[in-house]
Amino acid sequence: MAAPSVGQHTATKLSSSASSLTTPTGLTTTPGSCFLVGVISFDSRTVSSITDSPDGTFTDTGNTYAPIQSPVQYTNDTTGRVSLFKCEGGTGGAAHKWRTNLSGATPACTMFVIECTGSGVVVDVAPAGLYDNTTPYSSNASGTTSVADTLLIAVVGTYTTSAGTDVIDGSASSFTLLDAQTDPNDVTGGTLQRTVSSTGSYTLSFTSAGATTTAAISFIVALKNTGGGGGGSLPTRKALLGVGL
Repeated sequence: MAAPSVGQHTATKLSSSASSLTTPTGLTTTPGSCFLVGVISFDSRTVSSITDSPDGTFTDTGNTYAPIQSPVQYTNDTTGRVSLFKCEGGTGGAAHKWRTNLSGATPACTMFVIECTGSGVVVDVAPAGLYDNTTPYSSNASGTTSVADTLLIAVVGTYTTSAGTDVIDGSASSFTLLDAQTDPNDVTGGTLQRTVSSTGSYTLSFTSAGATTTAAISFIVALKNTGGGGGGSLPTRKALLGVGL
């Protein structure tokens, strides 16, 4: 069975202090997809919940999101952290939007959304996130995948300290960039992908240059097709996650 594919994907940042962050543009998503949401937040704000709305109104019944692993804090600045969530077998829609709900207001938050399409796409293996302050920055090893044809997704936060454009490059480990927040006046980071065709344990290695990066946090997720059908409407839109550190 072929590996899953990347469908829709987007990056959104806060432009002023707020306790939630919503993707501004509705995207057309496929029923049954696996949706990944990565969040970088500062000011000691934790993610209270991830909600979504397949029709873009937030009055419909959306999908339920659960943490993949515990959030990881920046060791050099413990007010900042990266969190990662999933929804498997989700409901799609023609104007799909996502919202990160935070524990309090902050001007410093970026959200990444990745749709993984295929046939019964689920997370195969996903290790804990990793803080690294030495370039090239690395994720933890994925752990051995259970099938050969696998989609690898990485979500990274970069800690930048000067003006410039943050450029994330994962080509040394055969990852290509999906989306990035590159302005160090905001919260920098990005998402990357790689498709593999043999079982194994995989690691993201990347550089971050242009805005004096001093540390990074990386998550890596391996996804596989199981042959299952599409998802339907779920009974609740908001998952109480309790993932704060």
